[in-house]
Amino acid sequence: MNSGIADADEAASAIAAAINAQTDAVIRDEIELYAARREKAAEFNLNAAGQALEYLQGGNPVTILRKEAAAALADHFETAGEWLDDAPYGPHGTPPIVSTGNY
Repeated sequence: MNSGIADADEAASAIAAAINAQTDAVIRDEIELYAARREKAAEFNLNAAGQALEYLQGGNPVTILRKEAAAALADHFETAGEWLDDAPYGPHGTPPIVSTGNY
């Protein structure tokens, strides 16, 4: 679910490129590139989910203290409440892009 739209978009692009390909080698390259890109995205999503779970359920004393302090201060300092809402639930960027020749 974390990458369903991106998976569909990548699949459609790979299928279109394969349909228009002139050789079997190009078709194979498109399939391999699609697989490499989706594998990187899956690894990224798995890592992001692990980071979010560690933040939400983890037993790291520093993280627990930070969450408790932010919760205690949230009524008085808006940034503390914002930190609780936007805390490190995993990476805030996008998965690395695999380009032709890097798979």
